[in-house]
Formats: sequence, structure tokens, C-alpha cells
Amino acid sequence: MLSSTILLYSDKRVDLKSYAYNRARKIFSDNNIEYVESDVRYYDNIKIKDTREIIEKSVESSYKGIKIFILDFDNIRVEASNSLLKAIEEPVNGTFFILISTNKDKILPTILSRCIKEYIKPEVIDVSDKIYSILDGDYGYIKRFTDENINLDDYKVSNLEEAYQNIENYFKSSEKNIYQFVSYNLSIIYLVQEGKFSKLDDKILFISNIQNLLSQDKDNLLLFFNRILVLIAFKVDKKVYEILVNLKNSIKNNVNKKILIYLFLSIVQEEV
Repeated sequence: MLSSTILLYSDKRVDLKSYAYNRARKIFSDNNIEYVESDVRYYDNIKIKDTREIIEKSVESSYKGIKIFILDFDNIRVEASNSLLKAIEEPVNGTFFILISTNKDKILPTILSRCIKEYIKPEVIDVSDKIYSILDGDYGYIKRFTDENINLDDYKVSNLEEAYQNIENYFKSSEKNIYQFVSYNLSIIYLVQEGKFSKLDDKILFISNIQNLLSQDKDNLLLFFNRILVLIAFKVDKKVYEILVNLKNSIKNNVNKKILIYLFLSIVQEEV
């Protein structure tokens, strides 16, 4: 049985994860083997600890003779890519790697050269600029949003307490869905647009809650700050924006994350 590494790539309009699972089913079918969900593993935001698990699992025996690893390479760290290099270049017999990415140019050339590459052409879905912005241009979520005819009014955020609960639910969920994604983004929009009008005690409590939620999680803190920066890019003074960007860039350094969160959110709540 041949093994291979496949790269499915496109832009954010395409739900690459779904395409990857469909491809996994086809691999089982092409080999006349019954599809077994436990032999297909998905990883995103891949870190070194994940690569160790992937490498260990790739050499283990599978239930049906095939193992497939779906690896989201969009937020993978360089050291994690290097760690996976040998496993991807020389997969064990019966092991398949399906890489997905919305920016294939950031993938290591040595990995790209070993991949069977397939571009997935986006389907055009007509949505308003507002919906596109709320869903961060994510095609998978946009399609589900339109297919399920979701009403934004059902997810309206009225205060910072609600905003925090939505943000907490989003980051604590292991299987994020369209409803959490909408609630999360509407909560950040509320923070940016209405947060400064909240009572001081509510602002302080919100910041404290975010500190407790994200100060020990650099990756999610970076996602949170980046989403805010996208929304305020054209709404604040250039110098203020530069200060916020510098604070965001400090996440990777050995700094007190609680102080960083306090400074960042205090500026957002007062200057935006």
C-alpha cells in the first residue's frame, strides 16, 4: 500500500477541513477499506508537543491498516514544521498526511516538494460586507451561516458581562461551531464599539476576567489581540494603533501577560 502526503490549499473562503475529511474517506474507499473514524486524526495550531504525538501515532498499528493525519498548517510554528519534516518526507507504509493551508507559500519548501498539491477553487457566496467582516472571511462559517439562515439579532450582545461569557465559551470549547464563532466576534465588536460607554467597574471586571482566561495562553491571546486590531485598524489614531501593535508583539517575549492585557484593553476601551 502506497503512502503519500497531500496538500489541499485555497483561501479562507474554502472549508479545507471538510475537504480533507472527504479526501480521507476517498483514500479508504480507493483501498477497498472500510472508513474508520479513529484512524483519522486532525491537528491545528500545531506545536512541538503535538508533533511528538503525531510521530508516535504515525508508526503505531491502525485498526484497518490505514492511518491519516489531517494537519492544518496555517498556524504551525517553524520548529514544529521542522520536527515533522522526516515523517512527512518518508511516511510509514499505510500512513497518509493531508496538509491544509490558506497560505502555502509559508510552508517549508522541503515539505512542499514532497506533497501532491491540489488547489481547491472557492465557491462564490454572496453575503454583505458586514457578515463577511463578522465571520472574518471564513468560507466554512460563511457557508454555514447562509445555509442555516442565522439571524444576527439572536446573538446580540448587551453588556461586557455577556461579551466575556461568549469569549470564554469560544476559547474553552474544543470543538468550535458557527454559533460560538458568531457570538465571539459580535462580542469583540461590542467591546470595540460600546466598551468605552460601560461603567468603570464593568470595564475592570472584564479586563480581570480576560487576564484570568488568557494570560497563560499565548496563542489564544494573540488571536484575541489580532481580531481586535483588525476591527480598529481605521478607527484609531495611527500612534495609538502602533502602541497596540507593539503591545501585541510583546506577547512572544518574557513579559507579564496580565499587565500586557490590562494595558491593551485599557487603551481599547478609552481610545477606540
